[in-house]
Amino acid sequence: MPGGVSGFAYRNGCTTNCPLLIYLHGIGDTVTSGTMDTIRNSFTGITAVPQETDSGQASWPSSSSNYHYAANLVKIRALLSMPEVDSSRVYLMGFSNGGFYSYLLACTIGNELAGIVVLAGLKDVQPTCPHRTNVLHLHNANDNMNPPQDASAGSKGGSALVGAPASLRTNWLASGSGSSGSSESGATQGAFTLYSATSSDGKSFLYWSYNGPSEHTFTVYPDSAANRPDSPFTQDQYTVAFLTALSITPVSPSPSTPPGIVEQTSPPPAPPPPDTGSSSPCFPAAAAVTRANGERTTLGELRAGDAIIAANADGSLTTDTVSVFSIADSDVSASFLAITTDGGATLTLTAAHHVPHGPTCCAQLRTASEVRVNDTLWVLPHGGASLAARTVVRVDKVESAHGLFSPVLKHGAFPVVDEVVTSFDAADRVALVQRALPAAETLCSLTGTCIFLRHALLSAHRRYVDDEHL
Repeated sequence: MPGGVSGFAYRNGCTTNCPLLIYLHGIGDTVTSGTMDTIRNSFTGITAVPQETDSGQASWPSSSSNYHYAANLVKIRALLSMPEVDSSRVYLMGFSNGGFYSYLLACTIGNELAGIVVLAGLKDVQPTCPHRTNVLHLHNANDNMNPPQDASAGSKGGSALVGAPASLRTNWLASGSGSSGSSESGATQGAFTLYSATSSDGKSFLYWSYNGPSEHTFTVYPDSAANRPDSPFTQDQYTVAFLTALSITPVSPSPSTPPGIVEQTSPPPAPPPPDTGSSSPCFPAAAAVTRANGERTTLGELRAGDAIIAANADGSLTTDTVSVFSIADSDVSASFLAITTDGGATLTLTAAHHVPHGPTCCAQLRTASEVRVNDTLWVLPHGGASLAARTVVRVDKVESAHGLFSPVLKHGAFPVVDEVVTSFDAADRVALVQRALPAAETLCSLTGTCIFLRHALLSAHRRYVDDEHL
């Protein structure tokens, strides 16, 4: 931890340009080396767990008028300034009183935050709220300490509170310089009720209410009837899924206007230029894969949930399903590289796409732009029962081919495309997907929010598999 900041910090899977997750504890809590074990081991980046020491009762400020606000802000900024941190990927997660503080910081320094996660917290009405950021709020509708409802001044800590989910959503939309947006009514999905909004500056607000027991906790039970502690959806999985989605495409601050503020006097920005494939890890639409039943098909014909042949990290064969987060854009053309092996297989892909290489499959990855003649790739001949090492004999440029497609597999296996084993991302991202994507996809499928999550948290300008069918 930086000097002057008590607590613990952990780095997982990165050395530089690391995402930063700051966990803010509840009132009176004492953090230990075991705090946040599950999330810190699932989150690729730095997890910082500071201890509040300035209030005398381990209580974070909930308003900028609190006497210990300035001292605590100095410590938060010390964490943000750590040299290993990627400043475009800084997240807060606060439980109870830490959730109050997360909402306060979203108002005061939201332009420096990629997103916050609030667990069983409320929001003090702030004198001003000049910024906003992405929000995920999880709250038990029967919370017996912080009931999710609005409260007048003096009822809890002196300040008026915003706590009802629809009120929090309205308050969030009104943050920033009067910029507005669109919201969705609370929709019940199983044990959950979702309140969501998208602001005109591209941020998202997601509030999941669940009907749990009368308790104040950050455990989330999707099956409220059973309240099973071994439920497959825990607070850890929800949170890691949210942060994973945000980490894929970090929000880039505008050089002239802080994120969260829209200049009302200026025309809206022009849409980004079409993706030409220069930075997208993709294949053309005609690239071939093999379904689990042995049938050959093209990427352009795949749908979410289709099972295709893939490889495990140890080189064994498996099948895995196409995720709803897979890129599928048939309306563009792009430039590619064509890599041919001595067995006759030719893989066509963008320069940024990764492939396993080397004497064993599939731990070592490199981008197509780094592949050279005489490198070893791994191939599954059509109808074959195991992978074989093959030598690269040619690397050619393809000036233009139709479509940009990338099958992200739900459990992180390596897709076999054009008979060659490929990887949809770098090794650290693949490992993160293996841990978080099953929960993220099941969650959004249960709540009917997959399209919302893809466009709000990844990119609204890309097209994804089954966009028109979900």
